[in-house]
Formats: sequence, C-alpha cells, structure tokens
Amino acid sequence: FAITGCFPGNSGPSQERLDCEAALAAEFAVWGDSNAVFVPIISSVQNASWVYGVASPYIGADGTHPSFPGAQYIEDRLVSAIHTALLAIGR
Repeated sequence: FAITGCFPGNSGPSQERLDCEAALAAEFAVWGDSNAVFVPIISSVQNASWVYGVASPYIGADGTHPSFPGAQYIEDRLVSAIHTALLAIGR
C-alpha cells in the first residue's frame, strides 16, 4: 500500500501544498502500518519536484498538465520511488 504526497502544481510548490504533504507524512507516521509506505513528491530527496520545472516535451500544450511523455515520466518516478520505499521496509 503506497500513499503519495502532494503534486506541486504548474507554478511550483505553494506553502499550502508543502503543508499538505507534511500533514500527510505526519498522519502516515501516526498510522504506522508496516505493510505501507509513504512516498513524498514535493519533498523528495531525489528532486524538489516531479513536475514543476520539467521542460518540454513533458508539459502539455495547455502549459499545466503533463503530456503523454510527461505522464510516462511521472509513472516511472512513482514506480521507482514506491519500489525503493518497499525495499527499505523489506518488502
């Protein structure tokens, strides 16, 4: 079971989104299920953001949402982060 943090939005992580991710992480820590992992998005150690600041062709024509290659990029990041988190708890 994987819980992800918040995505930052097209203009970068706002304080509200940072607070949201921190609150999710705190609630997850209280819950403490050994079969689950929390995967931060904004505060990821690997990168401060998974979407914001990523250049074309990953951003769609509307300038906000990911293009198809952008969605694949996010998917790859999620799979990698979840895999790493599961390995860290011995799963």
